[in-house]
Amino acid sequence: WTSPLVVQEGKVYRIRMINAGNTIFAMHLHGHHMLVTHKDGVILTSPYWVDTILLGPSERYDLYMKADNPGMWDFHDHTGGHTQNDNIFPGGAMTMLCYQGLPKCEAGHDHMHMSSHSGDLIGWDPRVLP
Repeated sequence: WTSPLVVQEGKVYRIRMINAGNTIFAMHLHGHHMLVTHKDGVILTSPYWVDTILLGPSERYDLYMKADNPGMWDFHDHTGGHTQNDNIFPGGAMTMLCYQGLPKCEAGHDHMHMSSHSGDLIGWDPRVLP
């Protein structure tokens, strides 16, 4: 069990993806698009939109996502074997993105909750992401 990423509707969040393993991951977020702005800590001259980001070993990406589609959404690896534990589903590289206030989001221990200081964009340039 992985605690969900809890977001507030209308806010913009930075998601920093780091592949600390030795395999490739294709991380996909349902219901949202993400703006890729940095690769390996370097700002991209041409940010681009994705719903799936391919991460090779040791790669790092900064993604921005606007919480504008309330609900509970899968955030998982598209490689089937990566979403299993000992060949048993579910497990592995998967979690949920969940909007604050939904009853299922509020239950249980939430160690990945995005507080008002963790992922919010303060002073983000609206020319890049309105």
